[in-house]
Amino acid sequence: MQPGSTPRLSSQGAFVVQFRDDVNFATGHCPGRVEHVRSGQARHFQALHELLDFFAQMLAAVEAESSDEYA
Repeated sequence: MQPGSTPRLSSQGAFVVQFRDDVNFATGHCPGRVEHVRSGQARHFQALHELLDFFAQMLAAVEAESSDEYA
């Protein structure tokens, strides 16, 4: 990658996040649903840490899958 360039965005890291109408970030009440675009896997969450856990899980799976392709 050249200095100053932006890394390429791929579908491997693409997610759709929907928050319910009663979301309140100030109080930490953040219910919603997240879907990983590439795999179609989805999960409901009640707090931001659950959303971030899903991101981490899906991205680790994609990375492992990519490693297997080159092994």
